[in-house]
Amino acid sequence: MGYDTIIGEIFLFCALPVHVVGGVTILYLGYKSMDKYEAQQLLSFHSARNSDIDNPKWKNGFLGALRPFKGTLNDKNFHEIMMCLKILSDDFKSKDVEQEAISDLWTICHLGRAWALYESGMLQSNGLLAQEQIQILDIWICIISYAVMSLLDDNYEEAFWEYNEYLQTNNDRHEW
Repeated sequence: MGYDTIIGEIFLFCALPVHVVGGVTILYLGYKSMDKYEAQQLLSFHSARNSDIDNPKWKNGFLGALRPFKGTLNDKNFHEIMMCLKILSDDFKSKDVEQEAISDLWTICHLGRAWALYESGMLQSNGLLAQEQIQILDIWICIISYAVMSLLDDNYEEAFWEYNEYLQTNNDRHEW
């Protein structure tokens, strides 16, 4: 199954957030299955390191959506990155994580900070981000980097703690 197709099965990892839209309770929908290869590919699109630059996921992934910035943040990108980390967590445990995945994650965090979080970065210096968007990106990047740091430090119990806390306190902000 491709990672661009959302289906109606619940993907249980970390926590299962719920929110209400127009009186209808919606469970977070995920992907029926994603293997390690697909997770690594998805990370490469989110980092804009994948050579398939014509793929919509490249243009609309975590970094691709920031350059050029279209005015909105897509929280689905953040959740997909965290899903990829969860899928790849066994590779971290076995010390078998691909260098490409680490490079993708480092690129997402480093360029995300450089472009969006610093006043001299291209998005803030050009007045393209609202203060709330800066705060959201800061939270997302901190959560991603915390999970990666914890996984690299063999602290698997702790790796998704911040993400789970985020889901519990922000479950009404996500739209899929």
